[in-house]
Amino acid sequence: MLRDIICCATGGNGITFRLVNEEEIAVSKTLTWVEEQLSNFYFFRTHDSYLVNLLHVKKIIHVREGAEVMLSDNRIIEVSKRRKASFLKIISDLSAIDHTLS
Repeated sequence: MLRDIICCATGGNGITFRLVNEEEIAVSKTLTWVEEQLSNFYFFRTHDSYLVNLLHVKKIIHVREGAEVMLSDNRIIEVSKRRKASFLKIISDLSAIDHTLS
């Protein structure tokens, strides 16, 4: 299921899906292709190398112009400075929706 994907990262000849059960699945696709497939499902490209499931973001750590996020598996992922504002907006919008539903 999509909610089991914590993040996707580039590496080697494709990308690796990191899952909640600590499993990793490598596929021969580009991160751009995966981003296009998952863009409507709470995934965000935080960096050229990472696509994160926003539902797995535990903490945002502000560093210089960029940021880092701690994911549900305690992995720290970089948010590039050029994507930081968009990332913070979508997290804020997601939080507003979550509060409205509760």
